[in-house]
Amino acid sequence: MERYIVHPEADQDSTPYWQSLLQHQAKLQKCGKCGRFRFPPAPSCYYCGTWGKLGTHLRQGVIYTGA
Repeated sequence: MERYIVHPEADQDSTPYWQSLLQHQAKLQKCGKCGRFRFPPAPSCYYCGTWGKLGTHLRQGVIYTGA
């Protein structure tokens, strides 16, 4: 069985996230209405449906990966 890795492509919503990782930071989208973080990046909030986004840097935390 051959293994392959799928690499995500940056789009207008996810580019700030990928660029922040290159700077050893994590910048996530945060809804301006309900205040919840959302990942993966999207044009509207998964929870309340509000369009638009605010980018915010996480100050401290742990990032878990499936690798």
